[in-house]
Amino acid sequence: MAKVNEIIVITGYRHQDFLYLVDKYVQVKLVHNAHYENGSSAYAGYLVKDYLQDNTIIISGDMVMGRNFFMNLTAKPIMCAVKRVTKKIDWVYNICNDNNIIGYEKSNNMHKLLLGEWSLLDERWAKAIREQLQIKFAENEISQYQMVDILIASALKNKIVIAPYILMWRSA
Repeated sequence: MAKVNEIIVITGYRHQDFLYLVDKYVQVKLVHNAHYENGSSAYAGYLVKDYLQDNTIIISGDMVMGRNFFMNLTAKPIMCAVKRVTKKIDWVYNICNDNNIIGYEKSNNMHKLLLGEWSLLDERWAKAIREQLQIKFAENEISQYQMVDILIASALKNKIVIAPYILMWRSA
């Protein structure tokens, strides 16, 4: 079984609804994003940048999974990707010929993988992300970005290969 040292939960709206987690789980720390209404997940990432390190998993708060995909992860760094089942326009990864993630866009192309909302960092990528978050904050541009922008841009800038970790979509 994988050992979890810390769980950092970024709260915004209804922060008080998460307070019980600190009492229930010793590994949980809450970080409140008072600017949650601006919609920038990169700002939320900036708030916890010092926690980003080797073997950090970043998970979107609205990601719901039916089973634990984290137990046997070996390839790093990775970003979760989901095979499409509909032609609905959605956020998809741009994948290069080497099968690595190089960007994202909105598309209904059935051959493209959907953004999966979680990533596994290694130390090099975590450092690059921390630096990118700091730069965007210092330039007063952090609110213009989503965390996926920072993840991909920092990897490309530092020549870090990001492999898609493909999941099959299963409706409930």
